[in-house]
Amino acid sequence: MSDTGGQRIEPFLPQSAPDAEPAAAPAEPAPAPAPPPASPPAPVEDPPAPPATPSARSLAEQLARIEEKAARLEEKHARSEALMLRLDDKVQATSNLSGELARQSDLAALHDRVARLPGYSALIVAAVIAAVLAASFTVALIKFLPGGIGL
Repeated sequence: MSDTGGQRIEPFLPQSAPDAEPAAAPAEPAPAPAPPPASPPAPVEDPPAPPATPSARSLAEQLARIEEKAARLEEKHARSEALMLRLDDKVQATSNLSGELARQSDLAALHDRVARLPGYSALIVAAVIAAVLAASFTVALIKFLPGGIGL
């Protein structure tokens, strides 16, 4: 869009045939329409000055600074990567240790449960007592049961 300086320009439209009144006989020719107002002339600007071309030396210095910054960033990245690897190793070692401790605690709990069980000698004594009681009950049933087997 062009800047018209705040003036509004209206389009010029000739009257169409149906809208016009029928003329009986044109006595004199109609005056020519007025031309639209001319837009104000555009201000003349000086062409922009060509950009100053930096010298090869300043470009080389700028490139050297960029390379130094890139090298520093690479060093920082390498250090952070080394830190992450050490952290990963520590986490792995900690998880292995916690797994080992969990197994040790499970083994300790199992040992406590087994330690509370009776020993071998207690099992032998219990078996002998059970056999003697079973035999004595069988003899008593045979001997004292009325109408039983041992009449």
